[in-house]
Parts: sequence; C-alpha cells; structure tokens
Amino acid sequence: MNPRLEVLSLLSEFPLLIPLNDYKEWQGYIGVKEHQFKARINVPNYPSLNGISWEFHPQIEKELLNHKSKLINSKSLIDFLQLFQQIVHNTISEKTSLKSEITTSVWNGQSVLFYKQLLDGLEKSIGSCKIDEIGCDMKWVRICYRDSKCSTHFITLSLEGCNKHNSITSFKIIQHDLPNEAVSVLLQDTSFNHFFAKFEEVIESLVPFWDLCKNLEEKTWVIEPNPPKKSDVHRRIYLAEDLSVTLKLNPFDITSLPDVKFLGAIDAVNQARDKFQSFLEMYDGWDSELTLLENLERLLDIKQFVNKKYIENVRLKAGDTGCANA
Repeated sequence: MNPRLEVLSLLSEFPLLIPLNDYKEWQGYIGVKEHQFKARINVPNYPSLNGISWEFHPQIEKELLNHKSKLINSKSLIDFLQLFQQIVHNTISEKTSLKSEITTSVWNGQSVLFYKQLLDGLEKSIGSCKIDEIGCDMKWVRICYRDSKCSTHFITLSLEGCNKHNSITSFKIIQHDLPNEAVSVLLQDTSFNHFFAKFEEVIESLVPFWDLCKNLEEKTWVIEPNPPKKSDVHRRIYLAEDLSVTLKLNPFDITSLPDVKFLGAIDAVNQARDKFQSFLEMYDGWDSELTLLENLERLLDIKQFVNKKYIENVRLKAGDTGCANA
C-alpha cells in the first residue's frame, strides 16, 4: 500500500494514535471493545516494519510477546495494528480476571469522544505546522514548523481549557526556541485557532534576523553566547586581545542601530567608545542601507573582522615559533 494512503487509513481506523517523527513513532490509544489502551509503537524504518517494537499494558504484553513472530511479519503497519487489536480483544475475552485490572488504566467511551474531538480541532488549527509530539494525557502538545530556509522550529503548548464543544479555549507556551520579543508578539493573540498562523508569520519575519546572526558567526569570532541559540538576541564579538563588543539586536528591526557596549581593558574600552561615537557623528549616524558588519567596520575603523579559526591559527603558529626558538 502507498505509505500516504496507509497513513490516511491508519488515522481513520485508529484516530487516537498520533504519528510522530515522520511516521517512525506512533503514540496514543488503541480501541478494543469499550476500552482504549495506551500504546507506543516504534517503526524506525517505516513503511518497512523492520525493527518494530512496542510498549503496551503490562498484563497484555505477555500475550503480545507470544504472538511476536506473527506481529513483526505483518505486511504493513495497518495489518500489524489490526492483528495487534485482535490479539488484545481475544486476551480480554478469554481472561476475565484482566477486566478489573485494566479498568483503571484505560478510558471510557466518553473520554474517547472528548479526545477525538480535541485532536480533530487541533489538526484543523495548526495549518502548515505539524504535531511533533503530544502528551498521552493530551495536556500538552509540541508543534514544529519548517521555515522558508528549511530550518525547523518547535513550540510546546500546555492545553488548559475547552468549551462545551471540546474546542481548546485556553493554552500557555511552556517551551520554545524563539526570542522573547517574538513570544510577546505571539501572546498578543489569545485565540487558539489563529495562534498557529501567527506562529508561522512570526517565524518567517525572524528569518532575516537568523540569517544575520549566522553571517556574524561565520565572519567574526562570537565569544558569547557559546553556542548561540535561536532565542539569543545578543552577540559578544572579539575585537582584540583586550577588547570585545556586545551587540543587542532587535530581531524585528535588523537594519537599525543595535545596543552597543564595549568590554575589556579600561583604556581599550574608552578608546573604542570614543572612536565609535566620533565616527557615528561624522557619518551622520547608522546607515540602514549597509549591513551590520559594514556599519561596524566603518564606525570602528576596522578593515575586516577576524573569525575564531583565524585567531587560533595565528596563536598556533606563534606557539610553534616560540618552541622552535627555544
């Protein structure tokens, strides 16, 4: 079966199983009779079932292991799950003693309907984003989005409230890889249905900022942060043995003058600050038509920044020369 068609069939027949990591992992619940059993299935070579493994209710796990050969030799994942479901069904029917043991670890029909509606609403809301991971209790979800430069971004939301139609009404951002300025923009819109469109919009608006940061890291020696994260808006750059400059950038306005602070020996800092201020006045301010590095080279009277690799090579050669002379 075509993998895409199989995924559609799987989601239709097992709506509470969530595909993650490009369909290499499935988490959620499998329905058997009136029960829903928590399950985690790893399919590292999907659509091939080579290496497939699972985690299931401990009392039924023994029966599944007895049928392991049949399970792992299934033709497809949907065949595997149907056989899986049949084995569990037979186990429950034959071993009545299990019924009382499983009651506390599964959902009833009302819970199933609630979470199915919740998932349907979530899938309709996320647009171009994808579900990367979801808590089995449906209290949180991690969403990923791949931007126009093919970089992937994650945001984790705590799902806190639903209305009478089981639609999500309140949520919190509990983990992200964005600058705080971007999170503030996201929180201005509290509508869950509009949140993901806003998330995509904010990510795309930050792409030039991340490109600028990447350029800085390639052409200068960024001392701090080490290593830089997507959420970091400051960069401390090496200028000399006794001098560095810290830039605090506005991620939504990368052409304007950043906050500039010099660090190092007192004389070196005073000289650099005076030179920067003098050239800033002489050139009539920061030139938004130039790049960040071009502005800094002009205002600091630097012909070209040196990167970390260059400095390390110079130090290495100096060390080798010293050893030879000794």
